[in-house]
Amino acid sequence: MDRQRWLLAIGVVVGLQMTVMPSSIAHVPFLKQISWTDALKSDLPNNFLGDNDSKLAIVQSSQRQTNTITLDSADLSLPHELTIETSAALDGQIVINDESVLSLSTGTTTLDVAPYIADDGATTIELTGTYRPGNAVIKLQFEGPGISISQQSAGMGQLDYSLNLEVD
Repeated sequence: MDRQRWLLAIGVVVGLQMTVMPSSIAHVPFLKQISWTDALKSDLPNNFLGDNDSKLAIVQSSQRQTNTITLDSADLSLPHELTIETSAALDGQIVINDESVLSLSTGTTTLDVAPYIADDGATTIELTGTYRPGNAVIKLQFEGPGISISQQSAGMGQLDYSLNLEVD
């Protein structure tokens, strides 16, 4: 039991969100169940899939963050800037209405989304990706005429953010 607590503490320190359960209740067929010692000896991301009858399941999870903003149609010709800032090693993308428009990386990325905003309905902006270390901070900011929102994501190594823009 001390070894399991020690390994769980290591997971918490490196920023992994883990769920640990005995194999007798971990009946999720797509997860590979491995012992702690096998997990230490191997590449953890590759151990989530496959078959094994060992003792433990490790699951990493993330949660989508979403904001919805209503924009004034009279302001659509003005800049509406989305800024993503991080010092983490970020590998991601910005997708607007199911079209990839920009890759994300370390540093500050600013995009004027005004040209992508549909003036007769809704526009969905999705930011997705991974970052290391997992406990790093990613700051998201959206600014437009009379609008300023900030969002911060940290601690999971997964960026999954959605901004819904509705035109009034």
